[in-house]
Amino acid sequence: MNPLTVCVVIDARDCVELPSAALLALKQQTFGEPFDVLVLAAPGKSNDWLDRLPPGVRAILSPRNDVLARLAALKECRADLILFMSADKVGGATWIERLSHELRDAEVAAVGGTTPTGCVLDREGVIRPTLQPDLDHLCFPGSNLVPIVDDWNCGFRVTALWEVGADLSPDFGDLMWRLSNAGFLIRPSARVQAFPIRTSGLPIPQLDTGLADRNGLTPRPLNIALISRAYPPNVNDGLATLTTNLAHSLVSRGHWVHVVTQAPREDEAEIVSDPEPTTAQVSYESGVWVHQLPTSDVARTAFAREVGMPQDRWNWSATALAEVNRIDQDQSVDVVEAPISRGQGIAVLQDGRFPLVTSLQTSLQLWINTSGRELSKKWWRNVGTPMLAVETQLLLKSNALRAISRAIKVEIATEYSVTLDDDRTVVAPLGMADIEKPAAEPVGATEPLAEPEVVILFVGRFENRKGIDVLLDSIPGILQRAPMARFVLIGTDKPDAKKGNQTYREVYQAKPEFAACLDRVEFRGEVSDDERNEAIASADLFVGPSRFESFGLVFVEAMRFGVPVIGCDAGGMPEVINAGVTGLVVPPGDREALADAVVELVTNPERRRLMSDAARRDFLLRFSLDAMAIQSEEIYQLAIHNYGS
Repeated sequence: MNPLTVCVVIDARDCVELPSAALLALKQQTFGEPFDVLVLAAPGKSNDWLDRLPPGVRAILSPRNDVLARLAALKECRADLILFMSADKVGGATWIERLSHELRDAEVAAVGGTTPTGCVLDREGVIRPTLQPDLDHLCFPGSNLVPIVDDWNCGFRVTALWEVGADLSPDFGDLMWRLSNAGFLIRPSARVQAFPIRTSGLPIPQLDTGLADRNGLTPRPLNIALISRAYPPNVNDGLATLTTNLAHSLVSRGHWVHVVTQAPREDEAEIVSDPEPTTAQVSYESGVWVHQLPTSDVARTAFAREVGMPQDRWNWSATALAEVNRIDQDQSVDVVEAPISRGQGIAVLQDGRFPLVTSLQTSLQLWINTSGRELSKKWWRNVGTPMLAVETQLLLKSNALRAISRAIKVEIATEYSVTLDDDRTVVAPLGMADIEKPAAEPVGATEPLAEPEVVILFVGRFENRKGIDVLLDSIPGILQRAPMARFVLIGTDKPDAKKGNQTYREVYQAKPEFAACLDRVEFRGEVSDDERNEAIASADLFVGPSRFESFGLVFVEAMRFGVPVIGCDAGGMPEVINAGVTGLVVPPGDREALADAVVELVTNPERRRLMSDAARRDFLLRFSLDAMAIQSEEIYQLAIHNYGS
C-alpha cells in the first residue's frame, strides 16, 4: 500500500518577512516521506520575502478571509492529505507523523489540536470542553454535538473535504457538521499541540538546502535534551550563554534540541505538587524547543536522602527529568546533557533511562576555593557537604563528561580525588555565534583630544572571583602612566556585608586616590545583551582579571569583535588567550602585573591592531558554533556507546 501524500499549508498572510522559523520546524519533522509545502501570502502587502522561499516551496496570494484562504489552498493541493499550520505557531517534530498516522484510517476526515475553549461544538455554535478522550461516538448524521479541531493546527483527507462540499461551507464549524453528517470521524487531540514561535536573537539556520533534506548535515540526527536552570531571557549568565550557543550549534547541524529550563521567576512563587505535563510552557526559538517549567515537589531517591541533598535542588533535577520523560514519549530522547552545577543531572543519572553527559564548568568546590566567602557550619551541613557528594557521584557515574578546558579537567580531578579517563571525558572548548559587529557610537569628549582615547572594558559580576578588586586597585596607577585610558565597567554590583553593606563602586569611589579618576571610570551596572555587544565591539581593550575561570567565554565574546584581551594565568583563560598574540596573560591577583599589561597595550596602538586581527582570526578558527557542534556530536556518541556497554 502506497503511503498517503501530504501537503502542508503555512498561513503567512500576516508575515512581513520570510517565515523562517515555521519552515525550519518543517525541516525538523520526523516524517519519513517527502511532502509539499504551500505558503499563503496576503495580496496588497509587501511580499518581497516570497522570492527567498527555499527550493520546492510554493506560494499563493490568498484572501484575508480564513474560509476562503483554506479553500484557495485546497484548490492548489496535489496531495491526499492537507495539513494547516500558522506561521507564528508550530507543532512538535512529530506533528506531520502524528496527523498523517491518524488520517490513514479512511473513516477519519479531520484530526487536529483542541481549540482554546474546548473540542465539542453544539447546534448553537458554542464550543464546549469535554473530559471524554474518545469522541468518535458523536460523529453520526443528526448528532447534537460534533467534535471540532483547531482550524490552524489540523489535517484533513482531501477527498473527504471535496465529498462534503467544503467549497460551499460558510465557516469552519459548518465544515465539521458536514463531515459528521456524512459519517466521517473527527478527532481532536490535546497531544497535537502548536507552540508559539519566539525570537531568540540568534540567526535561524539556513534553509537553502530545501525541505526535502530535512536531516541537515548529519547522517543520523539526535534528539538531545539540554537541562539548564539558566536560559535567556530569564537568566543571562555564563551558563545561560553556554546553553544557548550549544543548543543553536546543534540545530545548525540538523539535530533536534530541547532545552529544559525553569519558568520565569514570577511563575516560581509556588511549588507545584505533581504537575500535569501541560504545566510546561513550550516555545520554539530559532529551531530550539524551549520548555519552561515550574518546579514541582518530588520525593527524593534513597541516594538523595542518604547524602542529604537539599530538597529544592532535588526538586528541580526531578522536575527536569519528568519533562525529559514527557519529551521521550513523543519522540525518543537519545541523550541528555546537564551542567555539574547544583547537581542538575542527578535525577537523570539515578533514573538510568537516558545516556547522561555532565558538563564541567565551575563546580561547587572550585567556587568555594575562589569565592572569598566565609561559609558557616550550617551551610556546610545543609548545602556544601551534600552537594559535593552529589557532584562526585555525577563525576563517577555519568556516561560522558564534557570538560570545557584542560584546566577544568585537571582542577576537578584533583579537588574531587577522581580519575577522569579519556574514555569518558572529552575536552571541548566552547563556541558562539558570529554576529555582525554593531556600529560604534562616538564616545568621549566632543573636543579633539591630544591623544586618542583608549576604552578599556570589564564585563562580569563585581565579586572576588572576577578580580574586580584587583582592577579597581590598579586604575589610579594606570591613569597616571596612560592618561588617555578610559574604563567602562559593566556588571552586577551588589552590597556586600564584608564591605559594610556597600558596593564595590561605593567603596572605591570613597578612596582618596580614586577621586582624581572619577571622570575616567564609568560604572554602567547591568545592561541588555545589545548594549553589552555594543560596549564590547566599541572597546579598544578587554580586561578580565579573574582569579579563576573554568573557560573564559567572555574573552571569546571580545575576540569575536577583534578586541585584544588581558586575562589571568588561571583556569581555562590561558587556553583561550594566545599570550602575546591575541592578548596578554598575567598572574591572578597581581595588581602591578595587570597595570603593566594594560599600560603596555594602551600605549602601543600598533600592537593592539595586530592583536585585534589575530583575535578575530582565532575566534573564527577555534570558537565557532560549528566547531563546538562537531565536538559535541563526538561526546554524545561516546555517552551513547558507554551507556549501552
